[in-house]
Amino acid sequence: MRCAVGLAVSSALLFLSIPSTPHPLILAPLALDRTSTLLISEFYPCALRSDEYFVISNVGSGSVNLRNWTVTDGEGAILFVSDLAVPSNGRVSVSENASSFRCAFGRDPEVSLANRSAVSCSGSFRLADGGDAVWLMRPDGSLSDFVVYGDADTDSTGWMGQSVPRIKQGEVAKRVLHGSTMLDTNGSVDWCPFREYRYGFTDIPSFSTRVAGGSVVAFVSPDCSLDTILSGIVSAKSSLKICTYEIASVPVCRALLDAYSRGVAVRLLVDGAPAGGLKGDEVACLSVLASVGISVVTINGNLSERCVQHIGALHAKYMVVDGLKSFVLSENFVDSGLPSDPLFGNRGWGIEVVDASLAAHLSQVFDSDSRSDRPDVVEWWMDHRNNRSAVLPVAPKLGQHEPEFMPLVTMNEVWVQAIVSPDASVNAPYLASLIAHSSDVLISQFQADTTWNFRWTGAETSPLVDSAISAMRGGASVRGLFDSSWYNLDGNKRIVDLLSGVARNESLDGVFAQLNTRSPAAILHNKGVILNEKTTLISSNNWCFASFARNRELALLVESTEVAAFFRRVFETDWVPDTTAPVADAGFDRTVSPGGEVVLDARGSEDDRAIADWSWDLGGDGSTDCADAVYELTFDRPGRYRVVLIVTDAWGNEDSDTVYIDVADASSVRAPMQRERYVWWLPMASGVLGTLAGILIARKRVHAHKINH
Repeated sequence: MRCAVGLAVSSALLFLSIPSTPHPLILAPLALDRTSTLLISEFYPCALRSDEYFVISNVGSGSVNLRNWTVTDGEGAILFVSDLAVPSNGRVSVSENASSFRCAFGRDPEVSLANRSAVSCSGSFRLADGGDAVWLMRPDGSLSDFVVYGDADTDSTGWMGQSVPRIKQGEVAKRVLHGSTMLDTNGSVDWCPFREYRYGFTDIPSFSTRVAGGSVVAFVSPDCSLDTILSGIVSAKSSLKICTYEIASVPVCRALLDAYSRGVAVRLLVDGAPAGGLKGDEVACLSVLASVGISVVTINGNLSERCVQHIGALHAKYMVVDGLKSFVLSENFVDSGLPSDPLFGNRGWGIEVVDASLAAHLSQVFDSDSRSDRPDVVEWWMDHRNNRSAVLPVAPKLGQHEPEFMPLVTMNEVWVQAIVSPDASVNAPYLASLIAHSSDVLISQFQADTTWNFRWTGAETSPLVDSAISAMRGGASVRGLFDSSWYNLDGNKRIVDLLSGVARNESLDGVFAQLNTRSPAAILHNKGVILNEKTTLISSNNWCFASFARNRELALLVESTEVAAFFRRVFETDWVPDTTAPVADAGFDRTVSPGGEVVLDARGSEDDRAIADWSWDLGGDGSTDCADAVYELTFDRPGRYRVVLIVTDAWGNEDSDTVYIDVADASSVRAPMQRERYVWWLPMASGVLGTLAGILIARKRVHAHKINH
């Protein structure tokens, strides 16, 4: 923060030495008034665009006039020269660059250094990147507050212990809150919160609402997530907002194009630099959507280009329709997260809430993150990756399987709380205390780190691991299921081993495992928790430091026994591997004439969960002749034909059944009896007896077959 020399220094600074060294010190320690009502609560020293700022907060019970108060770094000073009231619990932002501040935070600072009617600058006030000391002084010259950071010397300042660790470029130093009170010990602990703050950060509070019965829908991937999201898009009449880490689902993009064509205002916000970079299919989808006029923006900051990204990764996944319906899920808007096949794809949880107040809250989050004047918000049509000749990728083939789970519509009132990260985790992950104080915990998690690298203190055990252990030690039953895909295999094994070891060694009620690799859900991409069989967390939060302290994430806490029971059934399905084979039923043996059509039907086959595949093998040679449940075929030559049906369930268990088709030679078919010898009741009786015999034989055959399984 740069102040030009010119105006006189106030009397409060006459006792200060203004040396030319880069990190000046007060020659004699100043007495600090412990009854201070004004504190330095926030400052931004390592700015990229000459846009440093600091904030003064009033923690007292009465209003304070800032006239003749001074802020100094020992080399320069800022004197407030006009009346400026700071109310109790109020704050004043002082910015070097008002326009930059406005773009970052969406509002003007209370004071701009360019406004010389408000402040008088003397010396050279600039917060050094490497370290500095900043003092806030009353009109009478007494010291109200100060802070020392980086490599500034603390010996003669009265500072307690080490200075605040060096601030990173683009990072804002913010005073720790202890409850609703600002911590003020004149030590570095005052300035080391759990969450990280970047220039342009948000402070979005949690939001809760009660929703009437029938207004909440629980759904799950892969079973019914795509249909639920598509139904939401199709229902849109006026507006549609989607925020997601990635989007490459062709069915979703087609639905968005249709919505836009019928006059719906479609807006899309995505992460501009996901892990591994934007893939070709996503580039094509974004380009096609933007080409027709849909608003497509990315969040993509780059310090080397002097642009601070106001959050870490944009990892939240939600959709708001018509300012009324909110969809929050663990899955990205990609084929694996919203599969076309209801049996195979990521395991993820989702929730739809019809409530205008919740939709308004999420819309505000969306609007704040996607403001066009934010330096890190980039219109896709201006992105160098935009492909003006792109076409949508080929859509995946729709699966013909029946899902295991259909959406659940609640019957009773539901309490819903929206939790935005990193805003909700100021001094600790919001989820830690919820788990630690529960008596029954189910965890379904994609990625979890046993050790977190905290911003200020380095590597420590994950607070979420500690919370699970605390819950078990408090008598809770805790089960945790973690992803087993190659990406998380080793990391999640460590957390499973750690928690299992504690439970085993201390005889606690805890069981932990990784998803069985035979599961039809190839990736357990979920980030869900069920607490006390009543409260369900549907979120995008992985169990890693960045997810709670840096990234934009969104979670809904849903208090409903109906919703909890639904997701518990999903959890149990994933928890217990399916080792039971299906029961294949190919139908009955039959006799036909040459050229006669035969319809083989396997729909009588059964499975305790879900059948994934029917395979018909004509002749039993091991090759598949038809992969449909119903097989129509014609035999031209007489003979006996063996047809084998193989039925496979979603976990890979299989069973087979065989039918025989006898194609009678035309010469062996008995000629009709002569009319004079015809007895009218004989064919009828013969047919009835034959039918009864066939039924008895068939029943005996099918019954014997099923007993074997």
